[in-house]
Amino acid sequence: MENLAPAGNRAALERADAAGADAVYLGYSTFSARAGAGNFNRQELEDAIRYAHLRHMRVHVTVNTLVKDGELAQVTEVLRLLNDLHADAVLVQDLGVLRIARNLFPDLTVHASTQMAIHNRTGVIWCGKHGIRRAVLARECSLEEIRKCADTGVEIEVFVHGAQCVAVSGLCLFSSMVGERSGNRGRCAQPCRMEYDYRGRRGAWLSPRDVCLRDELPKLQEAGVASIKLEGRLKRPEYVAVVAGSYRKGLDSLERGAFEKADRKEKEDLLQIFNRGGFMNGYALGCEDAGVIFPEGVNHQGIRMGRITAADGKLAHVKLEKDLQNGDGLALRGEHEETGLVYSGPDMKAGGTAIIRLRPGAKAAAGDAVYRLTAVNQLKAAESMKGRTVPVDLFLKAMPGEALKLTATDGESTVTVTGEIVAEAKTRAATEEELCRNLEKTGETVFEARNVKAKTAGAFVPVSLVNAIRREALGALTAERISAFETRNAEFCDRCYQKAEKPFDSCSMATVFRNLNRRDCPPGSSLVSVDLSSDEISATGSPQSFAHWLFIRALQTPPRRNFLRILNLRQSTLERCPGLFRMTHSFRFHLWWTAHRADAQFAPHWLPSEVRPGARSPLVSARIRARTAGGIPAPRTAHNRTPLHFGYADSALR
Repeated sequence: MENLAPAGNRAALERADAAGADAVYLGYSTFSARAGAGNFNRQELEDAIRYAHLRHMRVHVTVNTLVKDGELAQVTEVLRLLNDLHADAVLVQDLGVLRIARNLFPDLTVHASTQMAIHNRTGVIWCGKHGIRRAVLARECSLEEIRKCADTGVEIEVFVHGAQCVAVSGLCLFSSMVGERSGNRGRCAQPCRMEYDYRGRRGAWLSPRDVCLRDELPKLQEAGVASIKLEGRLKRPEYVAVVAGSYRKGLDSLERGAFEKADRKEKEDLLQIFNRGGFMNGYALGCEDAGVIFPEGVNHQGIRMGRITAADGKLAHVKLEKDLQNGDGLALRGEHEETGLVYSGPDMKAGGTAIIRLRPGAKAAAGDAVYRLTAVNQLKAAESMKGRTVPVDLFLKAMPGEALKLTATDGESTVTVTGEIVAEAKTRAATEEELCRNLEKTGETVFEARNVKAKTAGAFVPVSLVNAIRREALGALTAERISAFETRNAEFCDRCYQKAEKPFDSCSMATVFRNLNRRDCPPGSSLVSVDLSSDEISATGSPQSFAHWLFIRALQTPPRRNFLRILNLRQSTLERCPGLFRMTHSFRFHLWWTAHRADAQFAPHWLPSEVRPGARSPLVSARIRARTAGGIPAPRTAHNRTPLHFGYADSALR
C-alpha cells in the first residue's frame, strides 16, 4: 500500500520525504479544498515536483473545489500547468474539471477526490468508465464496502489518520449556511468544531475525534486498499513527520510478512503530536455515535502529565506522571478556563514534583489536571530527521592525452560526461586514492557516494577539474533520474487508460481545428459558422461534450487577446439547469470570433444588447461572405446534415 502524506508547504514536503512517504498530496494556489493551507505557487510547485521526483516520490495535486462557469478558462490553465510539470495525479471533484482534464490533457492522471462522495461499488465503476484511475472513498464507507469497491479494478484510497468530518464527504453545506464560506470552494469555517447548547449542556456536539487505523493496516490490505491517506495539510511539518513515520513502520513490517502494531511509545507519540480526545477506529471499523464525537474540546488535547498539588497564584506544584522537559507546552485544565503556558525549568522525571511559574492572570488550583500539548524533544527529533539519499556509483577515467571521463549510476539510470583533455604530469601525478576522495564529496546533493573507483596513470588532474566534472555528472544524473521516473509513471497511466471507456470525447474535428487555429486572423471581426453532420456529432460523444470542448479550444487559440460572443440564442437553449452550454440538434451555432488588439477577457457584460432569447443574429445573411473572406471552406452538402446550435443562459454568467 502507498503511504500518502499531506504537504501543506515545502517544509511539510521535506518532512514527508524524511519519514518515508511514497507520495504526497498538496494544493496549488487556486482551486484547492484547503485554501487555508500554505499551498504552492507556480515556481514552488515546480520545485516541489522536481524535489519529489528526484527522490522517486509521487506528487498528487488537488484541484478539488467546485468551479464556477466563469472560471473554466482559469482551471484549464491550472490543469495545463500540472500536465506540463508532470504532476503524478490531479484530484478533482467537479465533473466539468474532470471533462476538461480527460479531453484536453489525456496524459494527466485523474483521481476522484473524497469531495466527489464516491461511497459504493457503483460509484467506483462509474469512475473507471470515465477514465479515473483512483477513487478516494468517502470516510463513511465500511470495510465491506471498501472491499467491494476494490474488486472493480479501480485503485482505492482510504483516509486512515487525522480529522474526520461530521458530515457526508463532499456534501456539507453547514459552513455555507452559517458563515457563507463554502467547504466545496475550499473555505470551510469548520462550524462543526464550535460549541452548541443541547438539552441544557454546552459542548462540541458535532466535533468528531480523529481517526487512527495504524493497527488495522492488515485489514485494509486484505480489503484491497491501494493507498492509505494521512490527513493534515493544515498541520505543522512535524506532525507529518511523526504520523508518516509511524505508518511507514507499520507498512514495512506488513511487507515483511510480520505486521507489528504500534508499541506504547509509538501510540503516545501519535497522541502527543495531535489528538482530539484520543482516537477512534472510524466508520470503516464500525465506530459510531458516542465513539465518534468528543464534546469536551475541539483543539489538540495533548497527553496527561500530572496534577497540581498546590498553587499560590504565582507558582504551581505539579506531581508528574511523565517526564517533563524544558520548553514543553502545557495546558492546565480545571473548572476554570483552560490556561496555556510553556514550562521553563530543569528537566524532571516522572514521579517528581515540578514547579511551574504562572504568568499574571493565569488561573490554577489544586486538583487541576496538567496536559502536555507540545513535547520539545519530539519536535526536535522530527526536525532533525534526514531525508532519503540516493546511493551512487562513480567511475573516473583520467589518462594522459584523453578526455577526462566520469560515469555515474544509481543502479537504474546511468550517465557519462567528459571534460578537458588530461595533461601528463611533469612532477607529481594524481593517485587513484586522491581522485576517489575528491569524488566522494557529493556535498548537499541527494546523492551519497557508494562505490567510487578511478583509473589513472601519470596524469595531472587538478582538484578543480574533478569537482567540476563531478558536479556536471551528478546534475546529468539528476535530470536522467527524474526523466526515468516520470516516463515510468506515464507508461503505467497509459496501461490504465487503455481499459477505460471514453465518455468524454477526445475530439478529432480537423475542420474545426483548422478554423479555430487560424493565426492569420485579421484584426476586426469575422463570423465562424461550423456545420456538423450527424456522423460528426456522434463522433464527439455528445453535442454537449463537443460544445464544451469547442469553448475551451476557442479560449486557447491564438491570438490570446480575444473574446467570444454567442449570437442567435433561442429560448429552447436557455433551460434553467447546471452547466454552461445549452444545446439542441435543431439549430445552427454561430461563434462571433473577434481578434482584438486590446487586452480583453471573456466576460458576461460583453454580451451585446441584441443577444436576447428569440433575437435573430444580424449577421445570418453575412454567413457565406464571412466564410469566403476568411478562407473557411463552405460546408459540404449532405442529406444527413443536422445543424447544431449552442449558447448559454444569462443566469449562467452571473
